[in-house]
Amino acid sequence: MNHLAFAWHDISAFATQLTAAVVRASLTTVADRPHLLTLWRADGTGLRLYSRRHDIAERVEIGVLEFELVSEEKADTRPSPERTSRPSLINIDLPSSFNGRNRATKLVISESGTTAEAGFILTASDGTEIVIVSGVYPHSLAMKGIGSLPHGFEPEYDLECYERVEIA
Repeated sequence: MNHLAFAWHDISAFATQLTAAVVRASLTTVADRPHLLTLWRADGTGLRLYSRRHDIAERVEIGVLEFELVSEEKADTRPSPERTSRPSLINIDLPSSFNGRNRATKLVISESGTTAEAGFILTASDGTEIVIVSGVYPHSLAMKGIGSLPHGFEPEYDLECYERVEIA
């Protein structure tokens, strides 16, 4: 069985970065669908994430999340997928319960002989959750617990289909 892991573009410990305190989010939407999300910390650094599609069988593709550390000086300027409408940027304050160390759980999907780390659940100290997973549309994200958008939570698979694996 093949395994597609989260892509992490930094030398620091991924679990430490994923569970760090966050105060707000910035979200780039394309055609009213979440596309690029940055979870910001009080110190001006952020964890940027997006979904990348992988072909795993004929006419079967699966989304895997990719992550990178950014600073506020670096604007959310990653190019949008081709043939999409103009992107828009939304800033969202997160509940104060996420201002401390959080717990993270991976969402892993199995499809056509491949497992893929396709999303995660971030849980605050009071039990409040943010769910982020690859969306049903190519390069989109599905998000629950961050703002409300018309197409904000349209995951690639039903949440019950994902295996949950504790990260930290």
